[in-house]
Amino acid sequence: MPLTENEFSLKNTSDFASYLDKCNLEADEIPISYDVTSLFTEVPLDVTFAYIIDQVYNLNKLPHLSSKVIFKRLLNRVTKGVTFSFNDQLYKQVDGCGMGNPLSPVLANIFTTKLEADIVKPYNPPVYVRYVDDCFSKKPKHKPDEFLTQINKYHPNIVFTVEEN
Repeated sequence: MPLTENEFSLKNTSDFASYLDKCNLEADEIPISYDVTSLFTEVPLDVTFAYIIDQVYNLNKLPHLSSKVIFKRLLNRVTKGVTFSFNDQLYKQVDGCGMGNPLSPVLANIFTTKLEADIVKPYNPPVYVRYVDDCFSKKPKHKPDEFLTQINKYHPNIVFTVEEN
């Protein structure tokens, strides 16, 4: 799908395993695993919708199904203001994707693809791939993780955690 795939995204766990098998680590490097904390519920919808609108209506990556205004209104309608119940209390989802909403994985993937275009591609780490919200990279053993600092500056909702393997 044009809005969710790029040179960093892997299609399945087999692709991820194959990539890891081929990835060479130098003696002074360690593998790094990044994970977005609560990605679905933290996806900034307005940023994601603006990106989708730009990709569809300005860059023509997908066919236009309606006017830009109606399409944006539909995106808002099916994601924002969704009511859910937790511990017998009703809540209204005001930002982020609701758990269980079938659009949540797609919107999270689109947002992550945008993040990669804006941060990962210009930063150009020696290794970076992603499967869903799990990202893999490598870094020198005894140096701070500058890449983590950069991706964590991208949006206040999005916080990457890191695990050195």
